[in-house]
Amino acid sequence: MFDWLYFHATHFKKHPLDSHYEPKQAITKRYFVSHPSNQKLAVIFPNWHPSGKIYKVLRKRLHRRGWTVLYYEFHSQILMANEQLVIRSMQHIQKTVAAELCELSDKNRYRNIHLIGLSLGNVPLTMVSDNFSDFSGATLVVPGDDLAVDTWHSNVTQDIRKSFEDNHVGITKLDTDWKNEAPRDYVRNFTNKPVTIFMSLNDKVIRTRYQRKMVELITKSRARVDLKTSRLGHVLTIVRFCLAGPLP
Repeated sequence: MFDWLYFHATHFKKHPLDSHYEPKQAITKRYFVSHPSNQKLAVIFPNWHPSGKIYKVLRKRLHRRGWTVLYYEFHSQILMANEQLVIRSMQHIQKTVAAELCELSDKNRYRNIHLIGLSLGNVPLTMVSDNFSDFSGATLVVPGDDLAVDTWHSNVTQDIRKSFEDNHVGITKLDTDWKNEAPRDYVRNFTNKPVTIFMSLNDKVIRTRYQRKMVELITKSRARVDLKTSRLGHVLTIVRFCLAGPLP
């Protein structure tokens, strides 16, 4: 219930739909805070409708541990009842972030680049991993394995599902259309890399069974997986990670 109330309050009050939204607007904010040592870069891909306060804490915690921090924030309409806009939004994020990481990596020669994804943020994170392979490891918080399936069965996106159904778009078609937006298709990019996964055992936003699938797939890819579980729900698992969770 807490997760449902949180997402519906933020979705409908803080982020009304913009009829003029375009994929080039998918990245709404970018924060870059360099550490004096400038040897490690942490890149944060936040959840849908993120709380700025908890991510401010996360950025500060990482910075205190010696990380230069790059944080992106995304438009709420990167997930909506429009297949093509979602595809183009995710591709825009993928290309933009990967290009910046290539530039930063060439310029600064970081010895460690760590990707951190939370909830929906794991979709662009895994897509970026296909264009930028020079990352050292990743932290995935409540990740699903398939954007279409996660959206279809989430208790906070039933309005999106209904809009698709009203337009005669079923899960089979949506899953086909969003194949390239499915994190499961990118698990090969994590082979031999350390990956910490935080899985909620009580999650109806990204259902626990789909988080388990992602854990299984990324383990089969021979990533060095460190699995941590939580009995908190979706939002509180994210909050706990940002405020007090173990960091790379």
